[in-house]
Amino acid sequence: MTFFFSTWEEYHTGVLYLGYINGPTEILTIAVLACFASGIWGPAIWHVPAAQGLPLIGRLFPETWELMDALLLITAFAMLFGHCLVCCVNVYAACKEQNRNFFATLPQLIQYAVFAGSCYIWLKNTTTIFVNNHLVLFMITAGTAFGRIVSKIILAHLTEMPFPSYTVQMVPLVLGAVFSLLGWFTPSTELIFLVISFLFVVVAYFHWALVVIERFCEFLGINCLTIAP
Repeated sequence: MTFFFSTWEEYHTGVLYLGYINGPTEILTIAVLACFASGIWGPAIWHVPAAQGLPLIGRLFPETWELMDALLLITAFAMLFGHCLVCCVNVYAACKEQNRNFFATLPQLIQYAVFAGSCYIWLKNTTTIFVNNHLVLFMITAGTAFGRIVSKIILAHLTEMPFPSYTVQMVPLVLGAVFSLLGWFTPSTELIFLVISFLFVVVAYFHWALVVIERFCEFLGINCLTIAP
């Protein structure tokens, strides 16, 4: 979420400004510390009651909540109000300075909502990803699709093109969410669909990357990773 909002903000402001809580610093630091904690105390640490794991503020959460639930909520609030809201304020200021309508930029956020919603629905209704430990494959598939989304925004900003509101690599995620929600998957068919989705998004991404590199090299009259004779 933080990466998308920062890229969206950069498209409109021309400045890559990292908010108070952002992906490259705070979120990565939290992720590394979480990995250390899991390695030292074991993954069971995240399943203790929130009141036990957070003695100072744990009682503010429902008694049934685990430490993991409380930390996820805290992280979500930090991202929303410490980063995403800041991005919106900066885009609003840029639009006001450029005499543009800020509310006309908000529909550009729909593609992230579709992406995140599709991932959530698919994972919530999956028949095999968690049970048969295919989460890494799903994360690589979704991560590659997300990489294409933000890369297109960066390219559009660099080349002064209209804001891209769609990428074909979102299609497998949306279909996976629909199929899982309707109960059309069996563990075997879902795994086959996931593998096909992985191959599709990876091939599509590298094809797009090669085309972009080729066009840039052709326009600038240079070679990529080689020295012209």
